Amino acid sequence: MMGKRAAKTQSKDLNMKTVPRQSVLIKEEAFQVIEDNDFGFRVPSFSEVASKLNLGRQFEKKPSFEKMEENEKMSGDLDIVMGDISFEDIGVHPKLIKKLQKEGITSPVLIQERALPLIYSNKSILIKSETGSGKTLVFLLPTLQDPGKSYGTVIVVPTRELASQMLYKAHRLLGDKSIVASFVSGVDLSSQEKRLQDMTNPPRIVIGTPKRLLEIVEANESLFLKTKRIVVDEVDKILLPLHKRASQKMITNRVAHPRSGRLLVEKIAQISKVPKKQFIGASATVNISLLEDLVDMGWGDHVTVVQSPSYEGKLRSIPSCIRHRYTYFNEETDPSKAHVLVRTFQNSKQKSALVFIHRNLSVDDFVWELRYMGFKAAALYRKIASQNPLNHEHFLADFHSGKIQLVVGTEETVRGLDFKDLEHVYLMEVPKNTEEYLHLAGRVGRQGKEGTVTTIVSKDPRGGERRMLLQYRRLAVPFQQI
Repeated sequence: MMGKRAAKTQSKDLNMKTVPRQSVLIKEEAFQVIEDNDFGFRVPSFSEVASKLNLGRQFEKKPSFEKMEENEKMSGDLDIVMGDISFEDIGVHPKLIKKLQKEGITSPVLIQERALPLIYSNKSILIKSETGSGKTLVFLLPTLQDPGKSYGTVIVVPTRELASQMLYKAHRLLGDKSIVASFVSGVDLSSQEKRLQDMTNPPRIVIGTPKRLLEIVEANESLFLKTKRIVVDEVDKILLPLHKRASQKMITNRVAHPRSGRLLVEKIAQISKVPKKQFIGASATVNISLLEDLVDMGWGDHVTVVQSPSYEGKLRSIPSCIRHRYTYFNEETDPSKAHVLVRTFQNSKQKSALVFIHRNLSVDDFVWELRYMGFKAAALYRKIASQNPLNHEHFLADFHSGKIQLVVGTEETVRGLDFKDLEHVYLMEVPKNTEEYLHLAGRVGRQGKEGTVTTIVSKDPRGGERRMLLQYRRLAVPFQQI
């Protein structure tokens, strides 16, 4: 693995630069997908968009990765301010714009304004932006507009739950839903195998989890000869780069047993015969170790880092519209943490909330306990892991209405998930670090909407309260005890 100093030097080349004027959209393919016969539509060149957005200074300024490593202070500014720029100005097709409007999305947010012109110009980019800031649409819109040929775009996500959500969002925006398919671990494989064997109508967009996709690639290399775009959502979670202070034993073990996500990306890149493949990564938490891994994988020579303004010179950022608070679990007076949860939930007068428990605990057992106390509770993995967009839609409706009051999950299952209008998250344990807290808390406060995160802590010798207060200080966020 490349040393940290070398990675820092090379990472300076990962800044935002001018991109080619020529659009790479293939007209016939793009319009067939989104059901449009208007062949007069043209994706504007990057320079045309830049003149409207006044991007000149943005793309000359290099991100300071040295400061990112040293600065632990967070920023609370969520860069979602919408200006006079429209989706059409930055290259989104009118048919997709109409679909977005039906979803209540009328204007691009800042990260979309910055990143979409680059993707439409076939640049490889790493998107670094807050939770809930609109990162998904940055890579989903160009993918739906120009997916390529069979297996032309591969979208890698860390969990089957996120794959289900991605499939649901794609179906909401697509005319021809058959062009997208999902392949994930842990569900019935018979339907997935049937879809793989359908050579008459192969998917052009593939969404899946690393291990399952790697199995498919290794058994069916020829399917990926025309892959032109590889998207890695929650890229830090999938690659899981080693910490800068990792021991030699950990490094040796990683070399001997690489992450399946890394093997998958490298293998597809080797198999595909497309001359200039596009790589897109996205996450709310990007650090030096991740950049070093991307450089080591060969992305460093041509990947542009696009980040929200509040991230410049910082490791991570958390939206200021999120309220942070904590309450005690008293082992002497409270029967269980579940009792503290339901008492606090009732006092909040919320219709519904998302609840996170420790990854080593049983979600089903916790759901049973909540139901026993009279609450309408459900396990997250049981509701949205089926890869059925209709089931996903029904679940969201029930959750939003309060028909399901409490949905229980773990940090492992929730990465990247978007729950529209969710206002409250409960953490039954203090997260192990600020990055984990950021991703859990980030289920609320999306697109600038206010939300609350309540952590239930123990006053014990292990320092549950002290650890939570330390994380608040590191995140530089206001908090309150209730």
